[in-house]
Amino acid sequence: GRSAIRSVEETLWTAVKERGFECERFRLHFNSKFNVKLRDREDGVEPSVLIYQTDLCGALLDELDRRAEIECSAEVEVHFDSNISRVDLESSTIAMKEEGEGTATRGRK
Repeated sequence: GRSAIRSVEETLWTAVKERGFECERFRLHFNSKFNVKLRDREDGVEPSVLIYQTDLCGALLDELDRRAEIECSAEVEVHFDSNISRVDLESSTIAMKEEGEGTATRGRK
């Protein structure tokens, strides 16, 4: 999680972290009478960030779109439920077959 995102850049982690909730303590509850402390507040230890998967995806997509506009003046298009049939790294194009359609080629704009 955090280490992988931070390995890209600290600002990416900051964008993700803003969508989640910091948590310093964890308890695993088996029932109303039995629980186990998994983690407690510790000096010098950064809190964990709890984030819904949809919020994580949203933060990553927003940051991708923001970076594309700044760094290469590109527009990002996201297509769900599409099958990629070919990727050409030299021309920066992706060929995909969307449900009910023929093959479409997408590239940088």
